[in-house]
Amino acid sequence: MVFAFLLETPEIDVPRGTHNGYVGWTSDEGELPKPLDDLVMVHGGITFDEEFEDYESLALEQYGEKLVKLTSLPSSLDKCRIIGFDTLHYGDGPMLDEIWCREETLDLLSQVESLLIEYNNKED
Repeated sequence: MVFAFLLETPEIDVPRGTHNGYVGWTSDEGELPKPLDDLVMVHGGITFDEEFEDYESLALEQYGEKLVKLTSLPSSLDKCRIIGFDTLHYGDGPMLDEIWCREETLDLLSQVESLLIEYNNKED
């Protein structure tokens, strides 16, 4: 399963976008090299890259209203890898809103799906 979601940016007193974008995949989709910065193009580069093992009780729903689902999400993050980008770079601001972040995240999702096929010879 490959999935995507947004989280609201933290409340801090600097210009920032409204959301950060994340794409994840379960281990049964395959593996990709680390780091991915040279393989994907996304605003500000990949700023989050984490593999989750033995996290059966950790679910994204814990974020409540701060979570914006872009696809179906796994019931648990166990055996998932999640990458993401933020909108907290110099020059970022409210013009990087939820709509913009949604498009950027879905583009990253498409790139990851292509890479998973390429690196793991997986067809849909």
